[in-house]
Amino acid sequence: FGWLTGKNEPEAEVIFRLAFGPDAILQEAHAKLKLGYACASDPAVDKLLATEKPTRSELVALAWAEPKAAHLGFVTHQAVKLRRVGELAERCQQLAQLIFWQKFERALQTGPLVFGQLWLVLVTWLALVPVLAMFQPGPLGLLLGLVPFGLMVGLRLGSQHAQRSLMKPWRTETKPWGWNDHFIRCRAEISLLVRQYNLPTKRAEVMALFKRLNAERIDLAKPDLCQPVAEPPSPLGVQVVSFASWIIVIAVVAGSVGWAMKKPPDWAAHQKVWQAMFASAPKEKVKPKEPLTTQISWPYRAPAETPFEIVTQGVFNPDSQQSKYATERIHELLKQYKPETIDCLVAIYLPLEGPNGGLLLYDGKKGAFMGRNGILINFMPMPKMWMQIGDQRALFIEK
Repeated sequence: FGWLTGKNEPEAEVIFRLAFGPDAILQEAHAKLKLGYACASDPAVDKLLATEKPTRSELVALAWAEPKAAHLGFVTHQAVKLRRVGELAERCQQLAQLIFWQKFERALQTGPLVFGQLWLVLVTWLALVPVLAMFQPGPLGLLLGLVPFGLMVGLRLGSQHAQRSLMKPWRTETKPWGWNDHFIRCRAEISLLVRQYNLPTKRAEVMALFKRLNAERIDLAKPDLCQPVAEPPSPLGVQVVSFASWIIVIAVVAGSVGWAMKKPPDWAAHQKVWQAMFASAPKEKVKPKEPLTTQISWPYRAPAETPFEIVTQGVFNPDSQQSKYATERIHELLKQYKPETIDCLVAIYLPLEGPNGGLLLYDGKKGAFMGRNGILINFMPMPKMWMQIGDQRALFIEK
């Protein structure tokens, strides 16, 4: 068994004496081992200890090991008992975890109107909106119809926090309980526990095994006091919310039917209210703005001194587009002034191809351009600038 290695004369002498000693001493040592130790960590030694009638050589080995059995891998009855009590406690915890999810699944299944699949819950409660809204035309009826839906949202949200706290000691290493989780999630948790710990699936078998192992653990621990593993409580809050959801739906449907029989909905009133809300308002006729008739007198007067003298670069004959532009431009500039007060020449600048630009002179007294030609200049005049062009003075008022 590997208990002795090399030369060990003192132990060899002890073995020699035991080998030639009386059987009573060997049997007594064997009896002490069986009384003090339940098994051994080495399978071969454990098998030898369990043998009812060992051979003489085996008795010699056991008699030699008896004084030092604790150091040779022998396990006491107390240690075996404690280990078994721990194993039973762990198994009961696994079963308790499974019981919790089975109870939780059943509780959720009693309240599909709140704890069912989210799309089905929303469809169910939204279907109640028109049931209540038909008794009150307009937005007020719509708000009335949304009251049960709001209650459902409140119940589901309020229950979610309580459910997370309830399942905290029992949940597996998976994602937290979410808004969209329902009894299908419970089945997934149950399936995981069954596979992981090799547990039974039927609820009756799980409860029977849990109670039996709990009782075995308590009996095994005697005379020491051993608290049983607590059975998970039923999710009372979930059951209350489930019951409340059924009461709300039944009350809404039954009350609506009774009220409709007593006072049928006025569909014409509904149509009138909603048409009035969404009907487009009559468009007000916008009166066209009257043209500005207030004109002022011509405020510009020729200076007494000689203004800036323009050195012309030649003349040009404007085409039809340039003439049209100049006419529109002079009318735009002079429309705010009384025509009879305009007593000078007004210059209109025309951009041309090449280095020069062009000026056309408008005679304010005659209300027309002077001649058919314009003059070429090589710069852009400043706004409100008086210019001397030959023997004529002209004002440039463009901005």
